[in-house]
Amino acid sequence: RTRVEKMQTNKIFIGKLPSEVSDSDLREYFEQFGQVTEIQFVFDKQTNERKGYCFIEFKSSNSVEEITKGRVPPESAKHRINQFEIDVKKKFDDNHPIQRKIKAIERQ
Repeated sequence: RTRVEKMQTNKIFIGKLPSEVSDSDLREYFEQFGQVTEIQFVFDKQTNERKGYCFIEFKSSNSVEEITKGRVPPESAKHRINQFEIDVKKKFDDNHPIQRKIKAIERQ
């Protein structure tokens, strides 16, 4: 794979996600960029309430490039759904060098 291909992914991380934004709100907004194949919400094990982030997978990495404006984490792109501003970042597999670098920064 080329250097450019290594920086591409078909998954995004959505942060600062308020509970008022529903699954259908996310799907409707992000489908304008391409086919959404999966939305994964993360739930608190104690309260079973949705946490303030999720992951969205697309059929094509081109969708992710457009959404993130080609930015590489930890940089994010801002999007608005309803009146809420959310952070969007590329999400790589956990063993990807960029993802390992982000985890190291978070541990500091």
